[in-house]
Amino acid sequence: GFLNFFWHEVCDNYLEYVKHRIYDESQEEGAKSAKKSAQFVLRYVLLNSIKLVAPVLSHISEEIYHSFFGAKENESIHLSKWPEPKEIDEAIIRRMEPLHRVIGELRQYKAKNKMAQNAQIPSITISLEEGLSPDLLDEIRKIGKVSSIETKPAEKGKFCIECG
Repeated sequence: GFLNFFWHEVCDNYLEYVKHRIYDESQEEGAKSAKKSAQFVLRYVLLNSIKLVAPVLSHISEEIYHSFFGAKENESIHLSKWPEPKEIDEAIIRRMEPLHRVIGELRQYKAKNKMAQNAQIPSITISLEEGLSPDLLDEIRKIGKVSSIETKPAEKGKFCIECG
């Protein structure tokens, strides 16, 4: 459970999705806000993740805790407050599903064509049952390194990406 979450959701997905925000040096207010937001989430997830594994991986979690959080938190991770469970917002999960699918397809396309994952793709056409919001299209451009995106409707349950 936890290892799958951390490896696939945090590392494979979230970290890859926000990498462009973290490295963005723009002084534009929107970019600065997006960067701070990503940093906050990564800090929150790392802190709570090491708290969850501390009973099993006591020494390494203590080392990580002191290296990253020691000056700001309790003396020992084992004395810190256990993370509180949060409600999962299913609407956000559904809203992000097309992003996961498109980015997954782009990764497969690049791997199949022996392209680096950071290689630019000139254009893609996404066929989806429902349209994508402008902010998700912008995220796809940035995460997938896509110059141009065209969308078109698809039959119910169908999904397709064409790279050009």
